[in-house]
Amino acid sequence: MLPSLASLLLAFCLARPVLSACASQTQLNIEGFGQVYVMTDDWATGNFQVDADGFTFGGGSMGFQFATKCIDNYEADMWAQFQLDEKHFDYDVDLSNMECGCNADITFVDMPGPNAGPNGMYYCDGNFVNDQWCPEYDLQESNK
Repeated sequence: MLPSLASLLLAFCLARPVLSACASQTQLNIEGFGQVYVMTDDWATGNFQVDADGFTFGGGSMGFQFATKCIDNYEADMWAQFQLDEKHFDYDVDLSNMECGCNADITFVDMPGPNAGPNGMYYCDGNFVNDQWCPEYDLQESNK
């Protein structure tokens, strides 16, 4: 059984930590949860697009995370918390244009971390990134 896992982290190519930004002012409706925003590095907001039945994003960012509010900084209480027990979700991934040296991950992590950490975003994972650990569940890890 999975714990209450926070943010869907779709991590592509390592990137320098920078301030966050809403990838889209449009909220996504997550069935059984409600409305969420997608957060990413401020320079990567152009890599995200809301489609009629979901969303599409490109690489080049450290990640995309689901948040309950659209703000241009990080706060501990902004990360969407999804209950995944007995839930089903679908996703399609096209890695045909992924460049060498990139790591394409789809990961659930139990955010927020215990504190903001060095990059200020309350990020944590199973690899002690941002100098803090939290449970991580990897759906996909790909590279070329």
